[in-house]
Amino acid sequence: MKNGWQIKRLRDLGISYFKGVSPKVKSSSGDMVLVPSGAVFPGGIKFDRTKKFSSSGVNVTGKILCDGDILFNCGGVGTLGRSAIFSSSSMREKAVSDSFVLVIRSRNTDALSRFIFYFLQSEQASEEIIANTRGTTGITSIRTEAIMGFGMPVPPLPEQQRIVGILDKAFASFATARANAEKNADNARALYSSELDNLFTGLIDNCETIELGELIETLTDYHANGSYEVLKQHVELKDTEDYAWMVRSTDFEKGFQNEMRYITKAAYEFLKKSRVFGGEIIMSKIGNAGKVYLMPDICSPCSLAMNLFLIRLKDGRASNKYVYRFLKSKFGEAQIQARLKGAATQTITKENVRSLLIPLPSKTEQDQIVLRLENLEIETQRLESIYQKKLDAVDALKKSLLHHAFTGQLK
Repeated sequence: MKNGWQIKRLRDLGISYFKGVSPKVKSSSGDMVLVPSGAVFPGGIKFDRTKKFSSSGVNVTGKILCDGDILFNCGGVGTLGRSAIFSSSSMREKAVSDSFVLVIRSRNTDALSRFIFYFLQSEQASEEIIANTRGTTGITSIRTEAIMGFGMPVPPLPEQQRIVGILDKAFASFATARANAEKNADNARALYSSELDNLFTGLIDNCETIELGELIETLTDYHANGSYEVLKQHVELKDTEDYAWMVRSTDFEKGFQNEMRYITKAAYEFLKKSRVFGGEIIMSKIGNAGKVYLMPDICSPCSLAMNLFLIRLKDGRASNKYVYRFLKSKFGEAQIQARLKGAATQTITKENVRSLLIPLPSKTEQDQIVLRLENLEIETQRLESIYQKKLDAVDALKKSLLHHAFTGQLK
């Protein structure tokens, strides 16, 4: 370690810290703004300032946020360890954080607030977070005592000021680079969506429409194979690879890069009415109801999981790829949304799926539309890959810079 540097626990730095509040009364016309744990990001705090709560009956003494306070997320799903610096700019009301957020306040101590903030994003702090995290699935958390026990390299204050000055400038540049890459990726996706909608705009007015039910050969789901009791007796989902794969909506959402679920050969043979062969249209029927996917080509036995519909079309009149892309357009999505039932948990029925109206040009024109969209989709994915590589490079550079900063190597 560099001369003059010390390793100190956060609790030994003379800083104050406290957990946020657990508001009992929420109101859109409340007198305070609540910063939830999910709103904490290293790049800033992202929350809806119009959502307020009433502090009546809630003890907020000493917990009102001040400029420069560090907010550290102590729990959640995929949000543990995020930290941010609070700023009251553009806020008229006072603010407090919720009880999943630890507030660290550095005033006249031997460590600058921003120096601590940058440390909490470093590789050294990440190792401490991982070592002290509780819970393995679902919501994870970390105790306040563990956080305040993190060991931080502490140089003299002038050196801290020099390091913070360098990091502030660098991280501002990183934020700009990230924003530009994300904007470019959004523009690429928007171009594809615009072309998708434009292609179907003319068809809506100039060709016949037909109910999807007239094109369907098979519309089925997991429960077509029997009652809950019967299915429970014959089917057990397994985490380890087995004879057949059970395709779920989360598989599509995560690009098939997640952990799969499997069933035995006996279970696959029992689920005859919901086997998947590749190329079918898949639709969520509950939860994320109406979300549409296209099953990729597969080379292994596969069956449909719960909460999904499988749509297989008759040969000849319409292609799965064409109907899938129409359902993904604004015209298809509007029809689907109009047919959803329920408030808290939305669903869609087989009858409503069959009633969807599909514009039906000739098969040749359908194939031309699909080819045009597939080519544009390939180009969009290529651009997204380029922008993702830029984002990864920014993250790697941030990691390297923080490592140098907290090992005394920052020039």
